[in-house]
Amino acid sequence: MNAQLQNARNSHNQNIQLKKDGVISTADFETTETQLRTAEANVLSAEANIESSKESVKAAEFNAASAQASVKEARKNLARTSIYAPANGIVSLLNVEKGERIVGTLQMIGTEILRIANMNTMEVQVDISKNDVLRVHLGDDAGIEVDAFR
Repeated sequence: MNAQLQNARNSHNQNIQLKKDGVISTADFETTETQLRTAEANVLSAEANIESSKESVKAAEFNAASAQASVKEARKNLARTSIYAPANGIVSLLNVEKGERIVGTLQMIGTEILRIANMNTMEVQVDISKNDVLRVHLGDDAGIEVDAFR
């Protein structure tokens, strides 16, 4: 850009003397003058683009630093997060897998992660045939096997 500007200046300066001497026409003189003004505008535009690019780089650096701070804060929050079961028991239903996102904020009800069953106080519904129902009494012991649980 600067070389083109210098070339346009040199050409125009030569044409100033040629115009005074009457060697070139007014149209030729004005053409070199326009070329000089165009080259000057191009240089100014390029300099403005460079400054704009520098500011864009600074903005990107600030955005990157902000994102790094957000990641750092999220890691701290994760390290402080613990999930406790409200009761002892065996996991009877698992709704999420490791790594899945869940919702749990003050404004929204949390996502059900899993269900815990207390195997000491479970209610079981069973079908008893008509022939066996007469032999079943309140308080009788029964053995229950569930295929889904150990």
